[in-house]
Formats: sequence, structure tokens, C-alpha cells
Amino acid sequence: MTVKVDIGIACSKFQSNNWWQPVLTQLVSVAQEGKIEIGRVHAVSSALPDYNKNYILDDRRLSRTDHNRNKIAGGFVHGDSDWLWFLDDDTVPPQGALEHLLAMRRPFVAGLYHLARPPHNPLAYIRDKNGMYASLWEYEHGTIAEVDSVGMGCTLIQKRVFLDIMDQYMEFQRPDGSIVPVHKDDVDKDSKDLAFSTNGMETKVEAMVLHTPLKHKADDDPRAFPFFAMEYGRTEDHFFCEIAGRIGYKPVVDTAVVCQHWREFPHDRKQFVDYKDKHPELQSGIEGLN
Repeated sequence: MTVKVDIGIACSKFQSNNWWQPVLTQLVSVAQEGKIEIGRVHAVSSALPDYNKNYILDDRRLSRTDHNRNKIAGGFVHGDSDWLWFLDDDTVPPQGALEHLLAMRRPFVAGLYHLARPPHNPLAYIRDKNGMYASLWEYEHGTIAEVDSVGMGCTLIQKRVFLDIMDQYMEFQRPDGSIVPVHKDDVDKDSKDLAFSTNGMETKVEAMVLHTPLKHKADDDPRAFPFFAMEYGRTEDHFFCEIAGRIGYKPVVDTAVVCQHWREFPHDRKQFVDYKDKHPELQSGIEGLN
């Protein structure tokens, strides 16, 4: 049975032909084998090679990565593909990564990539009771790790995850005009006001979550559903993992799928292991940043 996969590339800072070549070579190879159909490549960039223009849904530079991811997810949800494979423009997956992730048969699975600067920790995280994230410092290579959050640089998500989020969350608007998803259990069904935030409540941040007066998003508001948001110490990937995790879709990491994380040269697991060996005093709990 053939599965159809959209590709989402939300970043446009590092893209170059040197990055596109190996990624597109993988996509062409996968398509030729016939088991996986590549749907749309949702990309935001002005550095796209001419030969893949047929794949491009949107080649404009949008404002922020969270907005880009929301636009990509919205296009995917309303399309006919089964899966969305998010790749970052500085992350090169290993050959066979897509096939490997699909074979996991998990609705939300990620490959592993590492911070491109010391301590080169994995961009996969465990969240503590205070809402803080600690990197997956200790893991056995080649195993499946259950985590609370992952970077979106090589992440495969089944459509039902997005559809269930849209079903179980409602869209509200903040005073600054931004929109935010709120779980239906947090909404008073009679008054349509939020249980934790009313018009008389002072805006505050607790455990990295913004609490503020909210009102319902207008029915004619054309903006995409806010699956992703960047705010108050949380990157857009943490935000998505939190709302997905609440409804039962916690991510898992296949540590056998190790990607290269590019800056001036590629970084991968080797730099992480070398750093740990040189700094044995460091323990798990280092907070990693994208």
C-alpha cells in the first residue's frame, strides 16, 4: 500500500543548493521505489533550485518559523496526504530516514539531531514539573526514546494528530491580536469564558505559560490554526509538543536516525559523544536551545 507524504520546510535562513541536493535526491529515490508518494513540498525560501519548482507550494519568505509551520500544517491538513515530514533547512537526514520513520508506525516520531554548538546535546527533551525542559543527555544509540518534546528538524507526523488537535482545542484571540489554542476542558461550556482566564484577570506568565484575557477568534478570521507558537521561553516545537501531548500524542525519537545539523560544517552525534567524554562533570539536565 502506497502512503502519501508532504514535506514541510519552514525555515529559510540557511538553505542552499548544497542542502537541497541530498534532500531532493532522497525524495526522488523514495518516489521511484513506488511505496511512498511524495505530495507537496511546502517550502518558504528564495534559494530553491529550478529543477524542483514543480514541488513548491509557496516560495515566499514569511515572518517567523511558527507562522511558517502553521501555514504548512494548514495546507497539509486540507490536502490529501497521510503524513507531514517536517525538515529544517540546516538538517540533513540520513539516507532512508523517511522509510525508517514510517516503519515505526507511530503517529508522532522524530529523528535525532544535535545542537550545532557545544555541548552538542540532542534536540529532544524531558519536561520537569516546573515546565522546564532538559535535554535527553543519556540514551542508548539505536533505541526508541519516549520524550516530552523534540525539535522539528526531522519529524514525521500523521494527519490525525493535527485533526484531533483541531477537534479538541478551540481558538481564542489575545489582546495583542495573536491567536492561541485552548483545550475544550479549560473552557466554561455555558459562558464560553476560559476557566483560568477572564476579562478581569491580570496578564501573567506561570510555568512558561502566558495567561491573559481572551476572546473567541472571529469566524471570518482567515489565519491558520495555531498549532505552533513562539513565546516566553518556549520555541514553536515545544508549544506543539505540549498541545499534542495533552491529548495523547507524545513524541518518540528513533535514535538510529541521526541527522547532520549544519552551520559552517555538519554536526552530529560524534561531536556530542566527544564533548561528553571531555566533560565528565556534566550530568543530564542541561537545558538545550535550538
